[in-house]
Amino acid sequence: MDVAELESPVRPGRLPLALAVLGVGVALALGLAAGNPTPATLVPAVLVTGTAVMVTALARPFGAFLVLAASTIFLMVFSLPGNHGLNAFDLLLPSLLVASLFGTARSEALAEDRRMTDARHQELHTATRHLGLAVLVFYGIAALSIVIMAPSGGTSSVENSTTSLARAFQGLLLFPLGLWWLRTERRIHMTIRAMLVGGILFAVVNSVAVGLYGVRRAGLIWWVNEPGASIAGPNDSGAQVLRQSVH
Repeated sequence: MDVAELESPVRPGRLPLALAVLGVGVALALGLAAGNPTPATLVPAVLVTGTAVMVTALARPFGAFLVLAASTIFLMVFSLPGNHGLNAFDLLLPSLLVASLFGTARSEALAEDRRMTDARHQELHTATRHLGLAVLVFYGIAALSIVIMAPSGGTSSVENSTTSLARAFQGLLLFPLGLWWLRTERRIHMTIRAMLVGGILFAVVNSVAVGLYGVRRAGLIWWVNEPGASIAGPNDSGAQVLRQSVH
């Protein structure tokens, strides 16, 4: 894999120094958390590590896109207090969107699309616009249903529905990001290989969970720090395996 393919179109001059400082901070925070796992040490460790991951995604946005592509096949989630979780989309997607919108990836992709004026590409552009509009209308109706449900649905139901909708929208954002970043055959093949890696992780982790720990059904999600209930999303895993077989 060529490192140049993962680099940001714009590289801040002091980014290596910032990454080095963050690396030291991550090491110290994780060391304290491992040696004395209390809320006072775990929270700073999560914050510092999350910041380091987001800065790295800004520096290597296509690398972040590859991680998210693999995460559509097998998603690793870290459990947080209050029945919440933190995954790759939470950490990488904001930085990837910033790099895509304010870097050169989006503008170069749109400029290339404008140069393609043949009838076939025009049909593709029209179909893409119609698909985007249909998706926005669909999820707009879903959001409206949550608003209507709010007065009588209860706080818990509204919160769960909103979270589920937000998670679905995170996955949807890979479509426009793919239109901007997957402009060469090499990058397309890199993305396919990343999804294959996700499939391998899916098979290994679920084989261990089902074979050794009595988990009855394989799942899309691995709760990394929840040994008692480490596998979730069994109803989603079948679709992902089918997607993997297509690739």
